[in-house]
Amino acid sequence: LSQNQTYKAYPVIQSPGLDSVLPEGNLALKDIFVEIKGGGNLRQQLIQLYNSAGGNNWKHKENWLTDEPIELWEGVHRNNEGKYSIELRDNNLTGTVALSSAEIRSIDVSSNNIENLSLSGCTGLEYAEYGNNPLVILDLSDCSIVNGYYSMGDENTYSKIKQLKMSNCKELTDVYIEM
Repeated sequence: LSQNQTYKAYPVIQSPGLDSVLPEGNLALKDIFVEIKGGGNLRQQLIQLYNSAGGNNWKHKENWLTDEPIELWEGVHRNNEGKYSIELRDNNLTGTVALSSAEIRSIDVSSNNIENLSLSGCTGLEYAEYGNNPLVILDLSDCSIVNGYYSMGDENTYSKIKQLKMSNCKELTDVYIEM
């Protein structure tokens, strides 16, 4: 099974007593959904981010994919409380940025070429900046304590969001999208 996917599960109950009531003695329940969430620990997710967002072409990538602690990776910061901030502004990121259920406090991926940004399940996320990206998909679902979002761009790079997911943002106080 893959992470961050939804699967249908069909439990089957087998019993000799069901032989006289049901064909083949099986009772199958339908439409039970099982969702596999999470993308591993933060190091694994940052490695996946690097690979899916064109990391080889980033302007600033010192220590990425090394054995160094992730807070020594350029653009990754850890505060005294052990919470992480990701700052990859204007860094040639392309394609997809996905940090599902990551333990991050803030993220700045503005002024890149990102089309898909998924921060679903980042329950500690307080701030995300993603302006000046040609976003098509923005998933902020289950980011329960986010205080604000900001998106802007000129006529060539503004967001063309076709899919916006914000379910279960329980304490969301501000959404600002300028197009």
